[in-house]
Amino acid sequence: MGKIVVFGATGAQGSSVVSAVLAQAKHDVYGVTRSKSSASATAKETGYKASAHWKGFVEADADKPETLPAAVAGADVVSEAAEPKGCT
Repeated sequence: MGKIVVFGATGAQGSSVVSAVLAQAKHDVYGVTRSKSSASATAKETGYKASAHWKGFVEADADKPETLPAAVAGADVVSEAAEPKGCT
């Protein structure tokens, strides 16, 4: 069983990736968010918890590169579907 880390796990694209991987029930999945206490992370956490393969959110911010190594440590696969802040 591998470890998959999904950036953008609270957004439309990232949450679709998380849902698809959890549906396969083969890999442990971690979501990356800027804030685990945000409304979107809290809402997604509730739904993701239905799967035993959901391991939770980790905090990291692509605008703060020093936060990234810990977020992806031990990952077999990293999916990046986050849109940088300020992009429209």
